[in-house]
Amino acid sequence: MSTSPAQSAPAPLPSLRTAVASAALLLAACGAPGCGPSELARGYDAYTASVEEPLEREQEHWSRLSELLQQRQEDPGLPRYYEYARGTALPFYTELRANLRELEPGLPPLREAHRHLIEFADARFEFVNIELAAQDLNARASADAGFAKILSGLHEAENLRIAYLEAVEKSVPDAKFTELYQLVQVFQRDYFDRMREGALDPDAVQQELARHVLPALEDLRRRKYSPDAEGTLLKKCVEAWLEWHRNLAQACPLLDEVLAAKAHSEASAQAADEAIAAFRKALDDARRER
Repeated sequence: MSTSPAQSAPAPLPSLRTAVASAALLLAACGAPGCGPSELARGYDAYTASVEEPLEREQEHWSRLSELLQQRQEDPGLPRYYEYARGTALPFYTELRANLRELEPGLPPLREAHRHLIEFADARFEFVNIELAAQDLNARASADAGFAKILSGLHEAENLRIAYLEAVEKSVPDAKFTELYQLVQVFQRDYFDRMREGALDPDAVQQELARHVLPALEDLRRRKYSPDAEGTLLKKCVEAWLEWHRNLAQACPLLDEVLAAKAHSEASAQAADEAIAAFRKALDDARRER
């Protein structure tokens, strides 16, 4: 049963200025501390103690968010992902960012580490906001019959391609099969993949489909096929690819929006990974200087 946003809201974060939680986990990750009571050593111990508990809570929230995201990908209609993102994750990351900005380590090595930690919190916050902004888009995609057929149709067409190749394994494939796959592969490489990468406008993809790909596939479908099992299978393969490209032409603008949102989301997740790695390295450097 889904938890309401009010029920999911996390307890307020303790002030990072006054946190006194043990730094055992962070210190274990960074190695045994030096024994000299230098200013950096004292600052390091205080700093790691102040950020340990919020980082542990962040890992719990991120793990739960990732789990729900996986469930949403398997069932796009699942509401729990967005409920958790809006009601629990967003308030947590909002407060985490604010509290981290209150914390001002005085020593340069710790300031460098903390800068990366703020970047990490900012990237996580951005990720949640991007996902929430895409909620309506994903709902439209889930409700669009043509969009849904892009994934299922691609799977069907590819299975037919494999089945045909297995059927003619000991003979030469029909020339129409070679023509079909040259057409499909060129379109995939020069248009579809470039659109997925954000390098090509969906209008250009639609124009290529209308002017060249769909007429060529229609021509292939109208040709004669041998009545044996191989010929029947090849005709089904041509028809499956024709249907897939038709659905793509219809859903192309929506697909472009979905792919752009996905790329934006993945970029923010990557930025968070890079920032937390930089934080750990800077903190490890500070430990060695103590």
